[in-house]
Amino acid sequence: MLSRLFVVFSCFFITAAYAESPPEFTGREHTEVMLLLSQSDFDVRLAAKSLYRLGSDRQDLLDMFAEVTWSACSGNRLMRQDTLSWFAKALGNTKQTRYANLLDYCLSSTTNKNTIKHLKLARASLEGATINSFEGGKIDLGQVRERLTKKNSSTSHSQMAK
Repeated sequence: MLSRLFVVFSCFFITAAYAESPPEFTGREHTEVMLLLSQSDFDVRLAAKSLYRLGSDRQDLLDMFAEVTWSACSGNRLMRQDTLSWFAKALGNTKQTRYANLLDYCLSSTTNKNTIKHLKLARASLEGATINSFEGGKIDLGQVRERLTKKNSSTSHSQMAK
């Protein structure tokens, strides 16, 4: 009887813990985020190309892409101009005016003609009233990376134990 009660309480607490956690990423979204958070410019560009081609409706994912874009435009992260162009194209493709001010900020901080061309095209696709504009510097990407890698390692350890 005591063991059954223990199982019932365990299930309750595990369910409650999962109910409070944010919705997880799909496999593709998880891969995009891991590429996005990489220190490799090649990986980051792959993430931007994926978002551009496949899109996403997840605001948290789009905001992470915008945060990386902001960090590149503000000089906090080194990024090739080609990669920044892909980020501009991807954000423009979202059609969310929320990112219009970010693209304006990037336009004011870059001098590469090709990147400026892509930033202007992306900005033109975000015409309209800007509501709830994105503010850069508010997402701690290191913390996101740590949380995802910790979750990844705990999942792989539990799978190995089976």
